[in-house]
Amino acid sequence: ERRRVDLLDDSAEPEERAKALKSLGTACALAGSYDEGEIVLRRALHMNEEVLGPNHSETIDSLACIATLLHTKGDLEGAEPMFRQALETSERVLGPDDTNTLATLSNLAAEPMFRQALETSERVLGPDDTNTLAALSNMALLLHEKGDTEGAELMYRRALERSERVLGPDHPYTLTNLGNLANLLGVKGDLEDAELMYRRALEARERVLGLDHPNTLASIQNLALFLLRKGDYDNADVLYRQIKERKRVG
Repeated sequence: ERRRVDLLDDSAEPEERAKALKSLGTACALAGSYDEGEIVLRRALHMNEEVLGPNHSETIDSLACIATLLHTKGDLEGAEPMFRQALETSERVLGPDDTNTLATLSNLAAEPMFRQALETSERVLGPDDTNTLAALSNMALLLHEKGDTEGAELMYRRALERSERVLGPDHPYTLTNLGNLANLLGVKGDLEDAELMYRRALEARERVLGLDHPNTLASIQNLALFLLRKGDYDNADVLYRQIKERKRVG
């Protein structure tokens, strides 16, 4: 990946290099390589600021990408000021109803802001727009983290129903919603439904991504952890052995 960035530095215009760097940094983050992704995304941000200026939509998006990465890897103190900077610039330059503004707003960890982002996105973009689906999932995650399990379940089920209908039952976003709902149901003690959701996500990832894909292995591990927590040690052990074998073969 580092070699790809170096090649891009020699073969493209600055604006195109910045876009490529942003895509590469995002891909690194999605693969779990947060430190490398952050380095690449910060290069993209610096390039956008120099070439396009601080108020350009690409610069704002680069800022939001870094904030999202920091939030995902648990650096909440680093993420919040970047989200706020991106939000303030986006609201001022692009307007409060712009999709970039709504996406940034939905990531700020405050319930009123999450609800505002969701309501505005549903009104401006429609209930089935992907930005609205993201805002809905973010609202569910926030409620889950706050311990509002009833509210979170309602939001998770709405997000799952919409993503299945709009994106399809095997779409990565749908499967993420499925896993989040499974986790919540396990916390609530609804073990039968939770296990069903975990197994649905695993079966879909095995079918769509293959047996050895990292996301498939993550689904196996999630199910194994769930079985371990509920005391099904034998089946959990079988799954852990599967993970070990598939990693060895892969």
